[in-house]
Amino acid sequence: MVEVVREKQWCVSPLGLVSNVKEYGSIKHRLVWDGSRHVNGFIQELPVKLNHLEKALEMTVLMVLKEFEQQQRDNTCFFKL
Repeated sequence: MVEVVREKQWCVSPLGLVSNVKEYGSIKHRLVWDGSRHVNGFIQELPVKLNHLEKALEMTVLMVLKEFEQQQRDNTCFFKL
């Protein structure tokens, strides 16, 4: 579903904390960004057999860029690359 709006849109992506307990009891914390709720909507599902991670990344980036360019043409995206 696509909705054309006149005002600038914004979104809030949640942050999370991942803790890893080390062998000797020390704890390492990592701050992580959960962008999946906003990014997954731009990724087209295709049946694919992934032989290489690099190819998977390339395909994902190309699909996201294609959707972004379409939104730019439709003037429904307020973000610039």
